[in-house]
Amino acid sequence: MNLEEFKEARVNGREELLTNIIQVFSESKPVAIYQFGSGAQEYKDEFSDLDIWLAFDDKEVGTVVKNQNNLFKRIAPSLVKHQSKSWSPPGGSATLIIHKSKSGLFQVDYYISKLTNTVIKDKSRLLYGK
Repeated sequence: MNLEEFKEARVNGREELLTNIIQVFSESKPVAIYQFGSGAQEYKDEFSDLDIWLAFDDKEVGTVVKNQNNLFKRIAPSLVKHQSKSWSPPGGSATLIIHKSKSGLFQVDYYISKLTNTVIKDKSRLLYGK
């Protein structure tokens, strides 16, 4: 595999992972799924991570947080997982995962939040919902 083929495989792998994230989490009925960070506008390069904000009805977020590890497993295998209370939105969670795929390793920062705690910046991209 030459360098251009490698880059193309990374970009395609990241898009496949993003599709899996949307598919798996949409089954939990979020109000919205957003992508923010560099990928919301234009990725810096083929190694750019994914930053995902998942907004849920306030009454449902606790159930999703309790089930999040099962959801993460369905997206792609995880090599490293770090959950941080200090990064977490109130009543939600913040989790960094390094997922393994046939295209390599990908870092995803997941933020699960109550809708009332969600403030979306202009440069974010709506992936699902409203």
